[in-house]
Amino acid sequence: MNSLINTFKQNPQNIFLVDGLGAVLTASLLAFVLAPFENFFGMPSNIVYILAAVACVLIMYSFSCYFSKPKIPKPDIQLAAFANFLYCITTILLSIKYYNQLSIWGLLYFGGELIVLAVLIYIEIQVSRSLDNTAE
Repeated sequence: MNSLINTFKQNPQNIFLVDGLGAVLTASLLAFVLAPFENFFGMPSNIVYILAAVACVLIMYSFSCYFSKPKIPKPDIQLAAFANFLYCITTILLSIKYYNQLSIWGLLYFGGELIVLAVLIYIEIQVSRSLDNTAE
């Protein structure tokens, strides 16, 4: 994990590429797998489409940061981490609300997504903190 964090510390804008590609995967899985197979996963499709729309907003933000290559990426990384954190909280709350409807596959999907996002948020925070030490 430390080598991954060090890689992003050397080239912080690449974290936006990873964030954006992850959001593309999330939006795609939600819209094209989970929503059409609501009975299999258990999360109502209208909720899944809303989560997919939020992921699309995160895609646009992450890719715009990646391609614009901000000279001071720290606030953008912090915003990405915060947005991912809010997405996690929303997913947890929805999983609790619809727990009785979720199948084991739905629980596995959302649990896996939360684990991946938690790792990404941790990396974003560590990279952001490191920019304090190098930028000042």
